[in-house]
Amino acid sequence: MNVMPGHHVKDAAEGLVYLTVRQLHARTSVAIGTLQRWAKTGLIPAYQPAGKNGKYLFPPDALERQIVASGEPAPAKPSGRQPKWRAVADEKGI
Repeated sequence: MNVMPGHHVKDAAEGLVYLTVRQLHARTSVAIGTLQRWAKTGLIPAYQPAGKNGKYLFPPDALERQIVASGEPAPAKPSGRQPKWRAVADEKGI
């Protein structure tokens, strides 16, 4: 299924609009690989109308649904060791 940039996939039977992984990436700034991994593991809702090896389609509110379902807000800062530049940026409030 080819989707032109800026166009949405619409399921005529249900009247729902779905976004491609690139469109969801553009809306949320979450990396494409991360969105695909989350979809594959079931962390966010996604559909594969062409079957197991097909492209993922996402409801426009896929990430919001996950945040509400988990009941937890997204972490403010990444955990683990941080690069030196991040500590400097945090001190300056950047």
